[in-house]
Amino acid sequence: SLDDRQKWLLNLTRFELGSEAIFEDGQHRFRFEPSQPDWQEFAGSYDLDWRRAEASAAHFYRLGSPLADRVISCSVDKQLEPATLSFEYNKQDGRISALEPLRGRSGWLRLTRITVTALEPQDFLFLTGFPDTGQELDEDLCRKLLTLPATFKPGPLRPTSELDDLEDRRKLTILTDIDRRNGLLFEAEIDKLERWSDDLKLSLEREVKAIEKDLRDVKRESRYATDLAGRLTAERRKRDLESRKSQKLRELFDARAAIDKQHDELVTRLEAELQGQQTVQNLWTVRWSLE
Repeated sequence: SLDDRQKWLLNLTRFELGSEAIFEDGQHRFRFEPSQPDWQEFAGSYDLDWRRAEASAAHFYRLGSPLADRVISCSVDKQLEPATLSFEYNKQDGRISALEPLRGRSGWLRLTRITVTALEPQDFLFLTGFPDTGQELDEDLCRKLLTLPATFKPGPLRPTSELDDLEDRRKLTILTDIDRRNGLLFEAEIDKLERWSDDLKLSLEREVKAIEKDLRDVKRESRYATDLAGRLTAERRKRDLESRKSQKLRELFDARAAIDKQHDELVTRLEAELQGQQTVQNLWTVRWSLE
């Protein structure tokens, strides 16, 4: 059996390769015999079952394999004009009851891609759709609609402004969510830096306090020493401890300065990254009907 991603990949591959690929029904494998020179390097047998592929010396076909990358790239690069899709409910294996209220109706459907480069590159795909009479379709229902078989008819079509308005609202919701999650990432980075800062300062402060305790003990020994040799020994220990204390205080000062610098650099970097670009791409728009 195939998971959803494998099914999507197999269906996309079947569409993109067309008659130049021979698919075995129900076997999740195919043979690709390209006629175009720039596809020749991908010729061969492919199987989505890695054990069977290994046994038959076929290519294991999966996301990330060279042919799959090429198929996906070709699909993504297509410039699709608005068109009409007539979905056929009765041909669906296992009826989707949620789509029953849409039978005999028509409307609009659009797939949009948002790319955000703030903090880390992020891609979002979302579907916007609605029937001519009725409220906006939730995304899950849009996805269910796309699982049905359909016939295609090219445009020209002029999408309604309502579709643009719905897309803008969905886009705003996604961008708001991105901003919220970026805020959480920022807080996590600051918290991590502050925890490290607190641990470092606490460690150095404990060392300084330990040295100060030793200094008090040495001073007491020096006062109660009965001979000069004992007092000189105590004095040398005292000077050594004071030197160590001064060194630790310098380390503490330097650590605080370094932490403050890292904090400022983090804030500056995140401020710059938050100015990252946002691009919105309308991948396709269709006029749909459900028979």
